[in-house]
Amino acid sequence: TTPTPNSGKTLQFTPKGGFTGTGPVPGPVIRYEIRTDPRETVNGKDDNKNGIADESILVRVNQATGQEIVLAAGLKSANCSFTAVGTGITINLTTEGIANGAKSASEAQRAVNVYPRN
Repeated sequence: TTPTPNSGKTLQFTPKGGFTGTGPVPGPVIRYEIRTDPRETVNGKDDNKNGIADESILVRVNQATGQEIVLAAGLKSANCSFTAVGTGITINLTTEGIANGAKSASEAQRAVNVYPRN
């Protein structure tokens, strides 16, 4: 099983790290987190003055090394989540932004179902 704690804002798993000749060896624990953008506060306001309120970022964390990589920004927090569905995970990410020449923010949403391989 792959836990999705933090109200579906975190996805954590342990990939295979190798093979000993008799069985698989676990790799480092990897976590994906949907976090409030560090320049924002969840308050319904546009704190960083980019035209979008309360946006989030998607961060990949390697727990073994502590390395964190920001994979995406400008996410609409309320519409982003990780959900366990049967043997897979549904990943919902919604980006929000103001297109060049537009007068207001618009959004694009993508849902992806991921299932483990043998």
